[in-house]
Amino acid sequence: EDSSSPSSVMLEYINLTYLVLRGFNSNNNTKAATDNDMILGMRDSDFSEGTSLSFVTPNVKEGEEVDAQFVSGRGRDWTLNTADGTISPKSRPDLVLGYGQRYLIITRKDSSQARRFQNLSKLQNGESAS
Repeated sequence: EDSSSPSSVMLEYINLTYLVLRGFNSNNNTKAATDNDMILGMRDSDFSEGTSLSFVTPNVKEGEEVDAQFVSGRGRDWTLNTADGTISPKSRPDLVLGYGQRYLIITRKDSSQARRFQNLSKLQNGESAS
């Protein structure tokens, strides 16, 4: 999406899997949590069309590493489809991120609600992108 849009956010793509709101810091593979860290995910890994998504705060306890919050298979695993500008759940490449009545949702790739994102290659290269 256009970074000048009021609905755009800055994301990082971590470990070729997780979409994290900007504010997540990575330095030499050491991850440091901040108050602004949020991971894109869904409740109960329900990958059906129309499922709403949200950014969740990793509940990092004192002394716990942020990596413990990045556990595969908890509705937080994403694939960047740079060829068409979409983002899919790793386990469901036929579904993509889209906008619905409940804001950000999972939808079919061919749906009018599906969204195309600019700069996915930046995310794939470890940069922040909107």
